[in-house]
Amino acid sequence: MNLVKSKRLHVLGFSLMMAVLFTIFSFTLVHGANREMKELILNGDCQLGSVNNSSQYYFFKVPSNGRIRIGVSNDELVLRVFRDEVCTDSIAINSNGYANVAAGTYYAEVSGTGTYEISANFSRSSQHDLEPNDTMRDAIPLESGVVMRGNADQVYGDVDWYVLDLKEKSLVRIVLNNNGEFAMVYDERGNAYSSVYRTSIVTWNAGKYYIEVVSSEPSYGYYDISAEVWEYPTPNKITKGVYKGDGKVELTWSKSQYAEGYYLFYKTRKDGSWISLTNITSAEQTTYTHTYGPSNGETYYYGVQAYRSCSVFGEIYNQDDAEGYPV
Repeated sequence: MNLVKSKRLHVLGFSLMMAVLFTIFSFTLVHGANREMKELILNGDCQLGSVNNSSQYYFFKVPSNGRIRIGVSNDELVLRVFRDEVCTDSIAINSNGYANVAAGTYYAEVSGTGTYEISANFSRSSQHDLEPNDTMRDAIPLESGVVMRGNADQVYGDVDWYVLDLKEKSLVRIVLNNNGEFAMVYDERGNAYSSVYRTSIVTWNAGKYYIEVVSSEPSYGYYDISAEVWEYPTPNKITKGVYKGDGKVELTWSKSQYAEGYYLFYKTRKDGSWISLTNITSAEQTTYTHTYGPSNGETYYYGVQAYRSCSVFGEIYNQDDAEGYPV
């Protein structure tokens, strides 16, 4: 009988231990890193709280892209907001408590010693306000020919970021219709590249360019920004020239990406000036016969230049053959 009781006590003790472990494990799953978090209702009533050389954690759910304003009533306490539950990926909150955020769940920490009230308000982004794009990491892609609308508010320290991804050397026109904003352009390393106030026409090599729109006046207004991109025709050259007799030379050249056509040139001396031969208006055509070319014993030099139309300069070109292809 004593043995049976002993076994029952062992079983009961094991069950109690498992229950305690399950409770602790469940608490860890729910609260994350053993932190008890209270829900903070956006646009709700202020919540009372107190800390004593410790921290109190909250979570709140943002239904859509927009702007939050969060704060505590006690200036001696520290308030921080995070993107992740373990509270390592912090969000910059400006001096007025504002931050632009995407839809999702966020976390707040109040630390220090004292009592306080905490509240958080939320306003949706309008259909024209493309938030959040307040950092280079959150930059919104800027596509050629697409007008983007946003706002940059100096009062709240709000800036907007866009990114332009160029696959080839390109001519770019950036247009900023604004209420006092201007833009700074940075390369992928964050180095300042150029500035934009109204319209900027630049030639950039392939790469990513980040555009920061900043308000220069203490006002809150919308702006439009757009980019038009014309990739330069990729370099090409004469690849073959065959003399057919009677002054006829059959020319072949490599195809150029983004080209709409080709200009052909020739010169009668290596150090001579280029003479226009013809304009090939098809990007697919890569052969041509020069009827009145060199005679026996003469050498002509041929060059090709790919082009495409552009509303800024009419046409843009790649480089032609510097010395030419001798025939």
